[in-house]
Amino acid sequence: MAEIDYRLKKTPYVIVILRITLTPLLFYSILYDFTHIAVLLFFAAFSSDILDGFLAKKFKTISSSFLEAYSDPIADFVLVLMAFSAFTLKEIYPSWILILLVFMFLFFIITSNRQKPLYDPVGKYYGMFLIAAIGITLLFPMEIVFNSVFLSILGYTIILVIFRTIFLWKSRMLIED
Repeated sequence: MAEIDYRLKKTPYVIVILRITLTPLLFYSILYDFTHIAVLLFFAAFSSDILDGFLAKKFKTISSSFLEAYSDPIADFVLVLMAFSAFTLKEIYPSWILILLVFMFLFFIITSNRQKPLYDPVGKYYGMFLIAAIGITLLFPMEIVFNSVFLSILGYTIILVIFRTIFLWKSRMLIED
């Protein structure tokens, strides 16, 4: 019974790995205008993100390593980076948005606790926001939508950096007191 329980607790990590394996397929389907396939792959990846989070909570999955602790944010980052790479190659978004996304991921990792990611109130939903931006870009391929998504990403990113910095500063002040 303990063996089955252990395997069930690892199910969220298996789902995360499956999400990462979908990412190159999503990249190529976006890049080569296989829009229907891209939308299906996007919804599969999105659903897997929801499912792995649900199962991790249900099974009270505890990370035993740095890689397990960061597996979900890494999978989200890979998905977001690959999709936006395809979007930039298609000239939907400027290429420097990739630098912004890498910066934000590194900012998240550097400012997090080593064993478990530190989620601040605003940053907690940044990955989901970026994943939603992928979906909106795929479902509504219009210039006005692209511009709105782009401006939303910039605005949310600025707000996130400010709030995460304040959150971390206040957390540090509480520790020092």
